[in-house]
This record gives sequence, structure tokens and C-alpha cells, in this order.
Amino acid sequence: MGTKALVLMVFGWLTGVATEEWMMTTAAQRAITGSCVVIPCTFNFPSRPYKAMQAAWFKYWYYWKYTVAYSKDPNYKMSTFVGRTDIIGDLEQKNCTLKINNLRPGDSDNYYFYVDLEGFEDHTFKEPVHLQVLDAPDRPEMLLSEDLQEGTLAYIICKALHTCPDNRPNLTWSQLLSSSASVITESKGEASTVLTFNPSHRHHGQTVRCTSHYPQTNHQVSNSVTLSVKYTPQNTSVSMTTGKGKTVSLNCSSDGNPAVHIFNWFKISQGNVTDLKLLGQTITVPYGLEVEVSYYCVATNSVGSSQSLPVQIPTEYTPRNTSVSMTTGKGKTVSLNCSSDGNPAVHRFNWFKISQGNVTDLKLSGQTIIVPYGFMELSYYCVATNSVGSSQSVPVQIPTEYSPCNLSITSFNVIKNSSISIIEGNSTVIICSVESFPESNLTWQHLNVILNRTSFNNELWLEIPHVTHRETGDYHCVAENEHGIVEKSITITVESGDSGEWKTGFIGAGIILIIGLSGFFIFVCVGRRAGRGKSAQSEHVGRYTSGEQSDKSKEIRERKQETKVKQCTSKNRGPIYENCELDWALRSQKKRKFGEIESNHYSNAHREDDIYTNCTFDKEAVYGNV
Repeated sequence: MGTKALVLMVFGWLTGVATEEWMMTTAAQRAITGSCVVIPCTFNFPSRPYKAMQAAWFKYWYYWKYTVAYSKDPNYKMSTFVGRTDIIGDLEQKNCTLKINNLRPGDSDNYYFYVDLEGFEDHTFKEPVHLQVLDAPDRPEMLLSEDLQEGTLAYIICKALHTCPDNRPNLTWSQLLSSSASVITESKGEASTVLTFNPSHRHHGQTVRCTSHYPQTNHQVSNSVTLSVKYTPQNTSVSMTTGKGKTVSLNCSSDGNPAVHIFNWFKISQGNVTDLKLLGQTITVPYGLEVEVSYYCVATNSVGSSQSLPVQIPTEYTPRNTSVSMTTGKGKTVSLNCSSDGNPAVHRFNWFKISQGNVTDLKLSGQTIIVPYGFMELSYYCVATNSVGSSQSVPVQIPTEYSPCNLSITSFNVIKNSSISIIEGNSTVIICSVESFPESNLTWQHLNVILNRTSFNNELWLEIPHVTHRETGDYHCVAENEHGIVEKSITITVESGDSGEWKTGFIGAGIILIIGLSGFFIFVCVGRRAGRGKSAQSEHVGRYTSGEQSDKSKEIRERKQETKVKQCTSKNRGPIYENCELDWALRSQKKRKFGEIESNHYSNAHREDDIYTNCTFDKEAVYGNV
């Protein structure tokens, strides 16, 4: 379509004034085999009156025999398009859009539009629209900014072919850290989505993939881009290797995009920082002999800079922390190892033996030596040497072999005269321990039967979880190694579980009997004294009634009896006398009750309804069981 026609069409739409030319607007389309295609189309014509409007689409050439769709007769079309095509645009609105379903490869061709204005004239637009039918959809198109920089928001656009409303593609993204995807939009034969993210050095080099899936035809295609993000240097660090002579080589490494192009070096000595004015990635510096010196680097690219942590240059020192460790070897030998920390590293170890106060140079220079057990006290030490000086370890004594000694038997129970007493049903543990080298074989024996044994740690436990009378007897612990044997025994006695309760009950019953007899004798004594005082009481007959006299005598007897109770309980404190005071209290209660009955009898003797009239009060009988 010419520029002039396009301008006139737009002008006509905007002003509402009909054009004086025939015009059609459409665009070439691409679609997928088996899917559909919608060919958008609009047209215009000179402003003239007409009775009706009909339209048709032709394939290949504008002849009726090549009719694809006809608005007046939908069945009038080429046999290959029957049931597959339709003009879906509103012709009265000058919309000539065509839809073709179930596309075939042979549908690829040029298509022409024809319009018939009845009562005016008809017109065939000589400029065709081209349709290309694809066996499979194209890969999605991905659009990405060329300059991704850390900290600046970025977008990736994914576009996919979309010319059939019945087969809308579903667009998905691969995972990307700190990103979000927009909803799918449709425009001009394409479906698109946008992925938004904030680039960082972690995104650099990552692959982002967009996949398009067509559900109607089950096609799936994808495309990808690799991210190139500009970021400041990361992971800047200094590594150190020993150089020739007394020097070390320092290398500064850093990861940046673009690559780091400047390395600056700095020295820290006694808290002061000095710029070395050195720009290389690797520098060589001397050892610090006494003063601690550290170095760090700064890596720079076009985006920014990053500083490493300081690395300390080692100072030279004589060996220190020199010591000897000992492990048991094969046979009757021990392995001695000399360890020491020095800079430069220790390069020589010398060994010495101490025997009866004499020191002997063994002329051995290895870090580890093997020596036999000694049957006398022997000690060894080592001397570690580097280029700066030497350091001597503390002597380590080699163990001497000896027979078992100091055998002892212990228990959680009390041991008295090599014997323990266990109540039947309880548990007990007896432990046998001994000193020897090498370690002894230990056994527990009872009635010449071995109960358990061990050859580890010079200690053996014997546990009896439930003691019965069958466990009564002597238990022997025997300790033996290749140099001798020693043994010791302990006796276990078993007591019945209820013997203690029987003894306690017997003692308690005896005490209660004694208390009862003592009460009886006290009562007899009190009664006799009361008889002797009878004459004295009669002299005061005018002063007291018979009831009052009885109360007075009872009060005197009770005070005496309470005195006896206090003497009993204070003298015999303890669990077995705890019923003593209670017994006297019961006797007092009975006496008070008798007093009430006797008093009522005397005070009501004149009454005919006295229930005590025929009662005879025998004090001895009343207190006979107390």
C-alpha cells in the first residue's frame, strides 16, 4: 500500500469524511500447521450510495474459481476450504478479517480481497496478503538490554507467535534469583511477557530460558540468553607462597566484570599503613625477622574497587612447644614421636636417653623412634632444631613391667572386717582393682566357680542384682599377669528381710507391758496414801461436800500420775517408747469417766429415778485393766 493511500485512510478515519479511493489494510501472517490463523483486514471505498455489500476472498489469483470465502454464499468456495474458512469481520463496519481453521501446508499462498457494492460497483484489491504455514512454531524471541550493571533494574522480554485465538501460547520462565514475571499480553500476532530483576554479580553468566507451549497443537519451543552483568570486584584475597631465599610471593586475586585491571598494594607495620606504589597482581617481599608485617591489596575495574583482608608475613623463630608423645607398639616396644612448631620448619630431631642419672645421645635423628620396655626406670627426650635455633622437650618416662600389687576390694555397701552384710532381696556391687604392668587378667570366683573376668583397665566389677541366701559365702578376686599373681577375698552374709521388723515389734510389746505394770503399782501406792489421809479429810466435812471431796482426791491422784508419765517419757525417749504417754492418757480418761459416774451417783442419791441407785463402785475393778 502506498504512503498516500495510508495517509488518506487515517485522515478519513480521524475526520469522519469518506475517502474517494479504494483502500485495504492488512499484514502478512505466519501460522502453525493444524492450528488456525486470523488475517486482520480493514477496507474503504469512495462515498457512494449502494443497496447491499458482499465480499469474497480468493487464493492464488482473483478469480472466482479460487474462492476461499464468500459472504453471500458460505458454501461457494474451493473444496479444500469447505468448513474451514469464514469472513468474521463486519463488512458494514468495513472490516474484512478472514479466519482459516485447521491449517495445512498447502494453505501457504497469496490471498486477495474482493468487495461488491450492489447499485454502485465492485472492486478487487490487487495487493494480496501472504500467508505462511509452518510445520512448527518459531522459537520465542528474547530481547535483553546489552548493558546490565549491578544495582540497575533490568528487563528481559519474551515474544512468541500468536495468530490463532484458539491456540494461545503459554509462556514460562526458568528460575532466576530475585526476579518477577509479568502476565502474558497479546499484540499484532504475538504473545509476550516481561521478566524483571535486579542484576548482581550472582546473575553473571547465568542462563535464562523462555518456553512457549501451544496447547492445541502440543508444540513446545524455547529460547535462552546468557546474562553478562557488570559488577565491582568480588572475593578479593591475597595468597602467599614461599619464594627463593628469605622471601614470600604475594598474589592478589579478585573476580570482577569487566576484569580487574589495577592492583594496588599496601603494607601494615606497627599500626601504620604504607602505599607500596606497586601495581602488579603479584609482588615479592622479605620475611619479617622480628616485627610483624601484614600486606593487603585493592582490586579495581571500571565499575569499582574491592579490598582484601590483610595477610601476615611469618616471622622466623626457634622451635617451640616441643614435646614427646608415646604410643604402645608391637611386642614389648613403645613408639616415641617428637613434635615442635618452628619457622622455618624443624629439619632435625635428636634423641637422648636418661638412665640412672646418665644422659646418652642415641645418635637418632628421625622424628619418630621405637624403643623397648625398660625393666628399670628409663626416660627419653628430643631436641628439635631449625635454622634459627633449638628447643628441648620434657623427658617422658618409659613404663617398667611389674607383677600385680595393691589389690583392693571396694563396694557401695559398708565393708567391715572384709565382710559385707546384705538384706535378702537387695542388690550389691563389689569392685576389684589392682596395679600392674602389663595389665592383669582379673576374675571373680565363688565356690571355685568363675563368675566373670576381664583383661582391661585393671578393674573388674561384680554385680548381684537380687541377693538371696545362695549368695552367702566368700568371693575371691584373682589378678594375674606374666610376672605374678595376687588374690583377695570378701565375705557376703545375707540377712532375712523381716528380722528387723520382728525384733522391733518384740521390744515394743515388752516396753508396753512394763509401762502397764508400773501404772498398776503407782495406783496401789496412791490408794494407800489416800486411806491414810481419810481422817484429815473428815475434819473438813463441813467445808466440802462428798462430791467435792471425791474431786479433790481425784485431782491429787491425776497430778501424781502425770508426774509419773513425764518421768517415763523423758527417761525413755525413742521410737519404742512412743506409746508410753498415750497409755497414761487413756488411763486418765477412764478415771475421769469413773469420777463423773460416781459424782452423779452421790448428787442424785435422793432421786427415785436415779439410774445408779443399785450400782456398786469398785475402784479396783474399774482400773483392773489399766
